[in-house]
Amino acid sequence: MDVLVISNPNSTSITQSKLASIIPTLRSIPDLHILSQFTRYAGHAEELARRARTQGFDAVICIGGDGTVSEVINGLLDEPTDDPDRAAHSVLTSNLPALGIIPTGSANVFARSVGYAPSPDVAVRQLAQALKNNQRRTVPLGAWADLEQNTPRAHRWFAVNVGLGIDAEVIHEMEKRREMGLSASPLRYVLVSVQTWFSSTSSSAGTPSIHVKAEAKDGPMEVHNSPLAFVSHTDPWTYLGPFPVRIVKEGSMERGFSVFTLKNRDGWRALLALGGLINPVLRKLMSRQVQTVSNATSVEIRLDEERDFQVDGEYKGSYSAVGLKFIPDAMEILSPR
Repeated sequence: MDVLVISNPNSTSITQSKLASIIPTLRSIPDLHILSQFTRYAGHAEELARRARTQGFDAVICIGGDGTVSEVINGLLDEPTDDPDRAAHSVLTSNLPALGIIPTGSANVFARSVGYAPSPDVAVRQLAQALKNNQRRTVPLGAWADLEQNTPRAHRWFAVNVGLGIDAEVIHEMEKRREMGLSASPLRYVLVSVQTWFSSTSSSAGTPSIHVKAEAKDGPMEVHNSPLAFVSHTDPWTYLGPFPVRIVKEGSMERGFSVFTLKNRDGWRALLALGGLINPVLRKLMSRQVQTVSNATSVEIRLDEERDFQVDGEYKGSYSAVGLKFIPDAMEILSPR
């Protein structure tokens, strides 16, 4: 079996000692031929994965966080189609490399959602077992597109979540801090989130005015003038250290997106409602301040003006309207379970 290993040397928890233990574990697998490459710039993982697809590799192993995984997915797959059945048929008949993951990011949501342990040392053993036994399965993904363009400037895959407005502004601020050499710790995320929220509510621009339409198996959802909107492909939406952050009670990556919006724009009341994502007491007390839906198959998010947009924890620029589609059986992974 020919395997390409793509490593992001800048991911949050990667170290030379961890890499030194990971690669020998993989090389110990009989009849496994490994080519290992490091990413050097944003988008490089996608380029390497696309090349692996054309060069006949059987699998691509991603050592990195959710952002690197997202790049690899977009390199391995064709551009998303609006026809879910066609997308699934393409994956099942095209003999693409399967994806394996060794998580070394800050949250590693997608890897954990498909069964990999958050510890790289444990995950590499899971992956080795999957490679030895050729354990594979297909998983769904999300697709997003810019709705404001006649010819979309983006029509891409996502694996974890997307957010327009304050959610993305937090990601943008965190990227600035990482460029300054600061770590992306859970505490720093919380502090930056609170700071960004109150900065937005007190600024001349004000909080975003977000309009959301979702089609779900349990019925449609429509919300207007919300200050924020989260759409998650995975359950949980993210992790704060070891603690899962769930935006709905009964989300499932296998059934569709989870959507979370706020009804109230008041600073403290809205912030308390957000606190309900990690505190069951607050969740119950502030339930009237939020509107959610589970198992959504398509979502439209529109704003009155362009605001920050994030995909899989990576800042993607400013957008005013995006469309999301749930695509079942979109990709084959090396399955740890």
